[in-house]
Amino acid sequence: MVEEMFQIIGYHVPPAALSNHARKSGSCQLLDFDLNKVNSLGFNPAVYTRTLDDDDIKKQNLYPRQVKERSSYIPGILDRFTGSDVRVLRKTLEEFYNLKKFSRIFPTRASSKYLNYLNTVSYYDKLLDGFVTRYGENGLDNREEDGTKENGLERIRTACDKNMHL
Repeated sequence: MVEEMFQIIGYHVPPAALSNHARKSGSCQLLDFDLNKVNSLGFNPAVYTRTLDDDDIKKQNLYPRQVKERSSYIPGILDRFTGSDVRVLRKTLEEFYNLKKFSRIFPTRASSKYLNYLNTVSYYDKLLDGFVTRYGENGLDNREEDGTKENGLERIRTACDKNMHL
């Protein structure tokens, strides 16, 4: 249970464990990780930044907290991702895929009904609700739109490959 909890919260290898070649080698061997990929092993603060750029702010202003009706955000909130969208969705999917004995209670396809009990609904709650509505909790549900198939996991991977989350 403790191991799963560390996986869910996203524990990172401390920088000191990667401070020299011997430590890098030992950490990689212990974690069964390729030494050539050690640069991606440690903590990257850019992935967890909460700083919003102008694009993030403009998009979030389109979805005010006071407006709770799903019809106001479901149709368009996923049309285009911003950097902060990618960070939040990537972390959400990462947490989901690390679940074994724990269960996620939000977001799920059934949890949107509880948003009605809140005074305001945050932009990220709307984003997550829209994501699981369209792609399912695992991000793998395909949807056909204009003859193309897509799934949320692929969209997030593509955005990460373009470093949108950094």
